[in-house]
Parts: sequence; structure tokens; C-alpha cells
Amino acid sequence: MLLTGVSTLALGMLTPQASIATVFVLMMVRGAGLGLSYMPVTTAGLNALPEPMVTQGAAMNNISRRLVSSLAIVIASLWLEMRLGAEAGSALRTSGAVSEVFIATGVLILLALPCAWRFPMPERAASVPSAALEQR
Repeated sequence: MLLTGVSTLALGMLTPQASIATVFVLMMVRGAGLGLSYMPVTTAGLNALPEPMVTQGAAMNNISRRLVSSLAIVIASLWLEMRLGAEAGSALRTSGAVSEVFIATGVLILLALPCAWRFPMPERAASVPSAALEQR
């Protein structure tokens, strides 16, 4: 999530003169962060459910992910519409509004980090000594 938040903030701070390579690298880092954060969260959530509820949990996870994504797109679109107004603005005004959306999204992602840190850590260290004791 840290990769995703920082790269989203960086995308919001780009100037219109930024190279396509810079945008490409930032989008790659953002995609890697999304991929590295989505699977562990989904796995942890589904592992917390009893076995008969896993399929319903996976369905609810997909529905909620799509619903929140759709709402985020609507909110970002409303923000852009409000900032740009009814008339077509200059390119600088448009890039400023898009940058604000990226910065707001990056801040929200970074604000979610404390929630992610509350996930339980795997108990590998505790299981290794008990396995070693069982072999004796």
C-alpha cells in the first residue's frame, strides 16, 4: 500500500512537461503496489471465514470492491466537473484538477496504512520452535 500511495501522490505532482517514461515507471510502481497489497488482504479476509462461508465471502469481496471502485470514479468525476466548470478550461486548469484527484487518492491510500498494519502477522516464528521441540 505504501508503494501505491507514494506513486499515486507522485503522479499527482507531475507537471504537464513530464516524460512518458516517468508516467510509465510511476504507473508500474503503482500497479505493483496494488498487486502486492490486494492478494494478502483478500487472503486474510477469506481465511478468517468458516469454510462454508468462503464462497459467499469471495462474492461479497468482489461486489464490494467493484461498488467502491464505481463510487470512487463517480466522486472523482464530480470533483473534476466541479473544478472545471461548465466551460472548457485551459490545459493547465485541467491538469491541475486531475493532479488534485491523484493527490487526494494518494492521501486516502496512505491514510489507510494504519488499518493495514493492524492485520495479524503470520505466526511462523512461533511455529518453528514448536516444530523443533516436537522432533526431539
